[in-house]
Amino acid sequence: MPRKKKNAKPVNPTARTTRIYSLILVVSGILFVAIPSRIAEVLPYYLFGLMLLHACLMLYRGTKTKKRKGRTGCLVDAAISFVLCVLFVVFRERSSDLAVIFMAVRTAAVVGEYIAAIVRNRRVPRAIVGCVFMIVINLVLLAKLVSEIGGSVETQVVIYGLLFLVQGVAGIYANLKDVMPGSLFGRVIVKTYAAEILAGLMIAVVGASILLPLFEPAIETFGDGLWYSFMLVTTIGFGDMTAVTPAGRLISVAVGIYGIVAFALITSILVSVYNESKEKDAQNRNNSDKN
Repeated sequence: MPRKKKNAKPVNPTARTTRIYSLILVVSGILFVAIPSRIAEVLPYYLFGLMLLHACLMLYRGTKTKKRKGRTGCLVDAAISFVLCVLFVVFRERSSDLAVIFMAVRTAAVVGEYIAAIVRNRRVPRAIVGCVFMIVINLVLLAKLVSEIGGSVETQVVIYGLLFLVQGVAGIYANLKDVMPGSLFGRVIVKTYAAEILAGLMIAVVGASILLPLFEPAIETFGDGLWYSFMLVTTIGFGDMTAVTPAGRLISVAVGIYGIVAFALITSILVSVYNESKEKDAQNRNNSDKN
């Protein structure tokens, strides 16, 4: 007998817009961190396009959301982004300051969402820890961005990229159940505490990148600290930068150990996915043999 087709799951417009925007943030973050000098040349135009896209997505979400409170929040969010787009065009010479304002508004909204999640899940310690992790890293990066106003544009681009990566990855993770309902990969990610461990790694890398220039003479900028931390967690070690002070070496040891743990986690996730997929296939074959 022919198999019956399963009814398609209705598309959630809120989840869909979140996925689209989160994916764009991740791609943007990778570009910002990888080629900051190139992005610095077109930074105002890139951020203008990102604000315009965010405003359009929020407007679309507002028209599709049934709850009045959620619809109002989306429309207000879209209105703020549209206003910033207009200000970008009118005050082009102050585009860098407006970009920081945009990032501050977006980060404040993200932090507000995490605070609301803590209130909703106040009896779930794991959820609280994860939300606190994300609040801390967002606020630390935003504070670093504000402190770089008037400084190196390339450093600002790198910080923008880190914020985009953090917020984009968090948005994708928050929608794992909608992206992959009942999927094996989603279950493994949740079971292995991958989000919490990787968020902790991000906090360690960013914190080290901020602290190392204060102690190490060879690490002068935030970008240098980020590059040094990247070499630590990936165990590459090109040798162009080394820690010579006791404080710098202590930070290096902590970040290096955390990096080893995080990369071991990635291996365990791959092994778990492989083993569970084999068990699932074997179970399906046994069920088909019985039928």
